[in-house]
Amino acid sequence: MTIGERIRKIRKELNLTQQEFASRIGMKRNSIAQIEIGRNTSDQTIFSICREFNVNELWLKTGNGSMFNPEPKSALDILVDQYNLTDAALALIKRFIKLKPEHQDIVAKFISELATDFGNLAVPESSNEITVEEAEAAYIKSHSRNVRKTASPALNIIDGNTGKKVKLTSCFTEYNRTHEASP
Repeated sequence: MTIGERIRKIRKELNLTQQEFASRIGMKRNSIAQIEIGRNTSDQTIFSICREFNVNELWLKTGNGSMFNPEPKSALDILVDQYNLTDAALALIKRFIKLKPEHQDIVAKFISELATDFGNLAVPESSNEITVEEAEAAYIKSHSRNVRKTASPALNIIDGNTGKKVKLTSCFTEYNRTHEASP
């Protein structure tokens, strides 16, 4: 079976006319008719068909596998596909949505203020770019009275005043307590 024959099979499976099929992928009916009878198909057309109709690209190109990709199982699966999320980003989102709403607000406020702090960092005059290491060093220096970086930055935070390790949740609790008191 050729690519054109597989495209016709998709169209028939979806119960679409050539005009309806063509309109959904931004083409003209005549172009679809030509492809179905054997005219070469561009990579862009293949991409458009796969995206619009959830077609398995491998099946469309070779005939191997299933005609359609499995439907996403959840809203998170849709986000992963739509934004090409990494496993780490997905894990972060899953943990965030499991938090109580008031804790989500604390995390969101913390991240917003952190982003503002990073946005206010001085950029070296020789360049418009700053490395991650330079940004971390500048941030740590600007907050050295409160939090000091350690060898393992993930959850290993040391209180700059006491020198004791503090759990991240304790930091958020303290952050929330001090910021609720401020106007």
